[in-house]
Amino acid sequence: GFYSEIKQLENSIFRIIDDEIKKKKNLKENDGREMLFVKKAIEKFLPDYTNLRVRRSPRPHMLINKGELEFNLNQLSDGEKNLITLVGDIARRLSIANPESDNPLDGNGVILIDEVDLHLHPKWQQLMIPQLEDIFPNCQFIVSTHSPQVLNHIQPENIILLNNKNNKLTHSFAIESYGKNSDRILEDLLGVDARPSDVKNEIEKLYRFIELGEIDKAKLLYKDLSTKIIGGDPELTKANVLIKRKEIIGK
Repeated sequence: GFYSEIKQLENSIFRIIDDEIKKKKNLKENDGREMLFVKKAIEKFLPDYTNLRVRRSPRPHMLINKGELEFNLNQLSDGEKNLITLVGDIARRLSIANPESDNPLDGNGVILIDEVDLHLHPKWQQLMIPQLEDIFPNCQFIVSTHSPQVLNHIQPENIILLNNKNNKLTHSFAIESYGKNSDRILEDLLGVDARPSDVKNEIEKLYRFIELGEIDKAKLLYKDLSTKIIGGDPELTKANVLIKRKEIIGK
């Protein structure tokens, strides 16, 4: 789970710092090359989250500033911890793999991430892939996701759709994705109705009434749906226009 992942990251950072203490005998001057790039990557990915650091008293723990406030890492949400752990771990590994580099975040690598959107707010889901590509420009990312917010920020040639039927795995490529709204991604790529099925069926019935010229039935159904879907809906607005047009000119 996330707690164990964070403990692993903490333990890795503790080891980094211990190594530096042994080498430098002065933690204040240099709190670890790897730690430096972990902090740099996190602050670039999450500008409001700064100064990741370790405190050993009263027990070993990690602190980070979120805006003006100081937090223990374990006080953050699962999404926040997931991001910090993920970005920090990639930066740490690149730093270890490129010991002579002035900027190991530019190092090469192939990184696999399962369910990259897990526990993330939709805004962070949208930023996830572009940010990872920006901070680690020479890494290839192979990720899995079920999030339309992730997929509509990726060009279709980079999306492989997997289908498991009768224990046989097949694949296809997305035709379009980038910039599409979430409804289209859900329905066209993920095969999921964007609306609740009962509402979708009612809207389809409404359009059939309009097409058949059964305007009284259409008006009743339109009124019923308008009370169910609070705040209006583009499909209902369009249906209302069609109903009025039918009433006026019969077309």
